[in-house]
Amino acid sequence: MIVPSPGLQRAVSQTRKDMCQMRVVVEKEGKEGVMLENVTRLDVIEQGVAVATLFEGSREIVGAVLRRIDFLGGKVYLSLG
Repeated sequence: MIVPSPGLQRAVSQTRKDMCQMRVVVEKEGKEGVMLENVTRLDVIEQGVAVATLFEGSREIVGAVLRRIDFLGGKVYLSLG
């Protein structure tokens, strides 16, 4: 049986943990601002986007536009307008 080193086990564990945590981010003047954390669902709706989080429930962000998703970084980028 092959047993990975403790360092490798920690790295894999941290990667798995980080991959589950999505954040909704808004870019403004070249800087990122985190709007929501622990996002579990995002729906594009007619009025903007609807976002559900693990701890805060769901809410609609009227006028928001989905710009891009960084799956490795765990970020969903929106623009507001």
